[in-house]
Amino acid sequence: MLALGLTLLSIAPWASGPDPLREGAVDVRTTAIAVLRDSRRREGPSHEVVVERLVRCGTEVLDPLLDLLCERKLPALCEPERAQTLSEPQREMIVAALSRWSARAVLANMDARVELDPSEPIRVAALYVYGSHGSARELDHVLELATLQPALPDGATDLSADLAEALRTAVARILGRDERGFRDLSRVIGRAGADQARPILFALGDTGNACSIPALASAMSIHPELAAIAISQARRVGASMDHEANGALSSAVRPHLGAARVELASAAARTLGELCDAASAQRLVELLDAAEPALAESAHWSLRRMSGLDFGPCREAWVAWLASEREWWNGEASERIDELVRGSRATRLAAVASVGARTWRRHEAALALVAALRDNDPVLREAACHALGQLGAPLSLPHLVETLSDSDPRVSRAAREALESIAGTNLPDTAEECARALHIAP
Repeated sequence: MLALGLTLLSIAPWASGPDPLREGAVDVRTTAIAVLRDSRRREGPSHEVVVERLVRCGTEVLDPLLDLLCERKLPALCEPERAQTLSEPQREMIVAALSRWSARAVLANMDARVELDPSEPIRVAALYVYGSHGSARELDHVLELATLQPALPDGATDLSADLAEALRTAVARILGRDERGFRDLSRVIGRAGADQARPILFALGDTGNACSIPALASAMSIHPELAAIAISQARRVGASMDHEANGALSSAVRPHLGAARVELASAAARTLGELCDAASAQRLVELLDAAEPALAESAHWSLRRMSGLDFGPCREAWVAWLASEREWWNGEASERIDELVRGSRATRLAAVASVGARTWRRHEAALALVAALRDNDPVLREAACHALGQLGAPLSLPHLVETLSDSDPRVSRAAREALESIAGTNLPDTAEECARALHIAP
């Protein structure tokens, strides 16, 4: 008996607390089941401890873990226990443990299982495994796993809830590790039917990454019936650093301001505000008088987000603001933008202040101010950083990250303040770490 206990401890050293292993649990499959069942106890070990215990079983536990993931059950090990349905936390523990082994070995094992048995439970398991191990180049295969027959019996086109959730999770996790996948998603969405594209769109929102914007714009063109989902996910990720991509999505969203469904029109209004779409400002002002309170409220929110101002729901004040902005852009804009790089320091500083206050077409204003970040005068560079932070245009983020390395500490500090203002969060210490946190390509 003592020898048996020593064997079990050598397989999976336990943290303090009750030993979950049953007498006779000397093989890795039984060990894995015992460890996972132990996680369901009221005072059971944490997620991290369970994962570490599974990993310490060695590579021999790979097959048993994949078996359990596919079976979605944890057998009873002794009386009076009953079999457990694999819970979501237990599944995540298995996936986290699998992520500690070679991606090539794990994916090859999983693909062999699918080839032998392409039933839904096997492919659901495969999708979660690809979520933990896959890269951007596997996105096509991930879609195939979700749609492969017999996933859709009797000519049905809908994915099951389990397959849809697994597809959503896999895509979001792959994109979270490998941003190259964003470039391929428009093509992947084009290959997918609407029912397969739906969870992919939710996955894009789950990433919180504005690199999703081009794919969301493409999805609205490829699958118009999914417009409501694409619009809602676009609001989740916010405007990107690619002004043209933001414009393409805004053009696709704008017509939905007139949707018969108030929910869709309201979502469109808020998304356009998040994208700071100048072309929709006039229509949003008109919608302040909409008969539906939800739509009028959304239009008001969008105008506040777009302008950085709050005149209340009074239409007249917003009409005056928009008229003032148009007058400035149609009149003195070119002269003020030209002054950013010419004239005395006082003239250039005044131009920075003037351009930095133009929130209607903030992306164009920010583009003009970016040039001032390279001015020889550190006072002007510092002022430009402050103005860009107030404008909040994402396209200025890469330029502000570069300015973190400015030789003048006041300029560097102002650049960091602007970055954190636009990002809405504290950022890491170094420029390289900031770039990664903001999803700025090297």
